Amino acid sequence: MPKVRLTTARRKTMAAARGWGDGTAVGGVCGALACLLLATRLAGCTRSSPPPPARATRPQQTSPQTGAQTPDPRTRGSTSHKPRARLSQARTAVSAAELLAQAEQELKQGDLEQAQALLVRAEERPDYSRVQATARELEARVAAAQAERLRARRAAALSRAGELLAAGDLENALASLEEVKSLEPSVEERAQADKLISEIERRRRVRRKLLVAMQLLGSAQRAEVRAAQSELFAEPDVALPLLLQAVQADQPTLVANALEMLRRLNRPAVALPAMVEVLKRPAQQASWPAAVRELTRAQAAGAGPALLELAVRSELPEQRAAALQALAEVPDPPQHTLPALMPLIEADDRATPAALQAAAHAVLVHQQQDLAARRGLDGLDAASDERLTHLETRLAALTARWEQEPELAAAAARLALCTRLVAPQPLEGVRLASFSGELPASPATAVVDGVWSAVGPETQWRLPASQRAALVLDLGRARLVCGVKVWNLNEPGSTHRGWKEVELFVSDSPAPLAPLAEGLVLPAPGAADAADYGTYLPVPPTLGRYVKLQARSAWREDVYKGLSEVQVWGLGP
Repeated sequence: MPKVRLTTARRKTMAAARGWGDGTAVGGVCGALACLLLATRLAGCTRSSPPPPARATRPQQTSPQTGAQTPDPRTRGSTSHKPRARLSQARTAVSAAELLAQAEQELKQGDLEQAQALLVRAEERPDYSRVQATARELEARVAAAQAERLRARRAAALSRAGELLAAGDLENALASLEEVKSLEPSVEERAQADKLISEIERRRRVRRKLLVAMQLLGSAQRAEVRAAQSELFAEPDVALPLLLQAVQADQPTLVANALEMLRRLNRPAVALPAMVEVLKRPAQQASWPAAVRELTRAQAAGAGPALLELAVRSELPEQRAAALQALAEVPDPPQHTLPALMPLIEADDRATPAALQAAAHAVLVHQQQDLAARRGLDGLDAASDERLTHLETRLAALTARWEQEPELAAAAARLALCTRLVAPQPLEGVRLASFSGELPASPATAVVDGVWSAVGPETQWRLPASQRAALVLDLGRARLVCGVKVWNLNEPGSTHRGWKEVELFVSDSPAPLAPLAEGLVLPAPGAADAADYGTYLPVPPTLGRYVKLQARSAWREDVYKGLSEVQVWGLGP
């Protein structure tokens, strides 16, 4: 019996020891101590027995990721409450004043939600009553900041809705207005949103109607196109997004008519980028001529920088030529156009003639004619300056190709004239092609007889004052014209019958439509062998065969009017 009791006691002791190691309750520990005491007493009544084997210490585990030792899970529960207790005490130790200071910092940094949370925690502190006034003031500031943030969000959403509406994005515009209504709008803001929503609904109805007109816009029948344009003109704001979408199509007729309509709507800020985008798309090459034509007709600033960038970066000669052709006509070529195009001018490229034309146009626009002084060409790097130094030699070589490549030679001559690297000369072989009338003693052919200092009627052209005064000169072939020199009627006592205001035309046709320049012709001295009194009237260097002069007025109306001599100046064989 004692052995049985001892074994039972040992079993209870070891169980109690395991309970101790597993972090059991205090009652289990006390029970284990009682069993151990009982076993000791029983052992004293019997023979000595070896002490129970000590329980092996569980080795600490090592984390496979970090290599750090992890605590025995059996002891984790007995100590995990201590950090929580310390953290709770630390939180309790933060005063209301400290929380308000933190809230102030969060408010300054714009974190309104965190500032509000800190204010709520501050109310739970025992010392809150001492800082209540400060807390109320801070709460008011947070509320004001929140209200201002909502107001800014509503204003941004209203503005965004207006922009989307102007761009024709009706669905997203409506979504922005719904956002406004969800942000506690004011009465005025709600009224603005409702007004825009009504406009969206109206435009939806109009757009359904204009979709029929857009189908007609792609027609090859001009009557149908005009009918479609009339419908689109009636609702330009709704038509604009539809036109912007149409110019991206792969139908050249539709694109051409849509580009024309965009130009006629007179919205250059929207139309010009759309025209340039057509030039940027290789897939729309068939529509490039239409884009160039409309960019030229628009005559509005805004496309120049984009055209120059496209011309310089494009790897397609046809695309470069199209961009340069437009750049040579728009009113805003960049100031650095000439240096930027020098690599194309130096290369024998298909786009070289267009590069020469665009460079000459930029020189005239920015008054960079004094190339030797680099006037208007500030900020040149060494490489660009070196290229401009050799420009004269390059232009001379290109100008010599009149017989083989007249277009290239004329473009080179034009740039040489614009930069004053060469001087214009009187063109020979000019003859009279047509005239509006003449008096028998003063034939119209007198204006090309080479005599301007005589006073006799036979060396001057006179015509009745009742007739329109105009004449057309034939240069024999296309030449580069840069000016006309006019000697007025040199009849003694009748110099007031000379021309005053004159329009100048240059064209490949004997009936040019639009004047290139106009000027004032000074009266003649009315004496023989006088000093050269001719008036030089410049025109932009233009390649053409025919030159037309047309009088708009005389110095004083009388029974007749006339001229003594006319010379055409320029370059060409």
